[in-house]
Amino acid sequence: GTICHNEVYPVNGNVIFAQSTLWDTSGDGTFDAPNSLSANYSPGENDILTGNALLTLSAQPLGPCSVSVSNQLSLHINYCHDLSISSGWSGLSTFVNPNDPALEAIFGNVINDLIILYSPAGVFWPGQNVNTIGQWNVLEGYAVKAVNEINFTMIGAKSANRTLQLLQGWNLIPVLSECDAEVAALFAETGVLVVKEVAGWRLYWPALNINTLGNLHSGKAYYVLMSAPATINFPACLPGAMSPGGGADNFKMMEDLINTGPWNIFGRTLNSFTIGISKETINSCLIKPGDYLGAFDQNGQCYGLVKWEGVNTAITVFGDDPTTPGKDGFVADETIFFKLFVATTAKEFELEVTYDNAWPQNDGLFVTNGLSAISGFKLGATQIYEQGDFDVLIYPNPADD
Repeated sequence: GTICHNEVYPVNGNVIFAQSTLWDTSGDGTFDAPNSLSANYSPGENDILTGNALLTLSAQPLGPCSVSVSNQLSLHINYCHDLSISSGWSGLSTFVNPNDPALEAIFGNVINDLIILYSPAGVFWPGQNVNTIGQWNVLEGYAVKAVNEINFTMIGAKSANRTLQLLQGWNLIPVLSECDAEVAALFAETGVLVVKEVAGWRLYWPALNINTLGNLHSGKAYYVLMSAPATINFPACLPGAMSPGGGADNFKMMEDLINTGPWNIFGRTLNSFTIGISKETINSCLIKPGDYLGAFDQNGQCYGLVKWEGVNTAITVFGDDPTTPGKDGFVADETIFFKLFVATTAKEFELEVTYDNAWPQNDGLFVTNGLSAISGFKLGATQIYEQGDFDVLIYPNPADD
């Protein structure tokens, strides 16, 4: 028999000329009715760890018979991780070593909704008959693009490895635990610079005191920028403490912001540029809570925005999607322009920005996985002399100063 770790296995025995029967196990699971021929077996922690249990049905003889008999059933227990991939781009990982690591087997039932799977090792692109990744590697994180939301189950053995080696620079990492991991605790004293979602806006940037990420979620993958090589260890989880493996709601807040914002609607893409904004750089007379800041290309298309809420934040600026024919984001070395939308007046202004030289990209040009911080904003020079209607009130009048 075969079951998932979170399922029960129904057993049905057939006995004649016996006065009593008993179910027993070689493992640490339990039967709900061990003296009944029909019972349900719930695997224990050791059963799940080893992946097997031997279930034995014994019968005591009824005279004139005098010999006890038994029969055995070998039960294989898979670890099953239910995963959900949102439409568009997102991150994907698992803590399960699949029984069949072939990508064609893993995505067999949902492959028509899968556009592309990407990792630093290569790509799996079914529509183009390309597979340079080879097989699934539990120690790698993946970026995936889907036509529609995909739900599937990774079936195999739970990985005993919770340790991940990180390289200096950018890493695409999996989550090697079945429950959420607090990002600040996981990367404490590691020299981490930034942790961010794949094709999302949430991030952890300790130097700017930004943590919109909170936790790393089981089933997702994340980009991590390290100042030096380091090792992280994912925490052990309490029994049954499994978190959902991603899903369509992960990006709902961001997509709501894009759809209700003042500029054109754009999509999340694999490539992005992160621009930090601290509250100390904001002129409160110019930009107020509720106003929008947007990043635009030379054609006036918005590919990144944030609603200013008076706290340290960042704009995620999305790059062009290589899987689509049209331009749907910034291309390499393209200049990023900024605009301000004032919520109270519904007026739009161009902004000139200066960059903090402490961060790698400070020339205002788009770079995949680039990292910048803005040190100042001011209205664009073309708008300083715009004519408008102004009401001026001096109070008290007359005034001494």
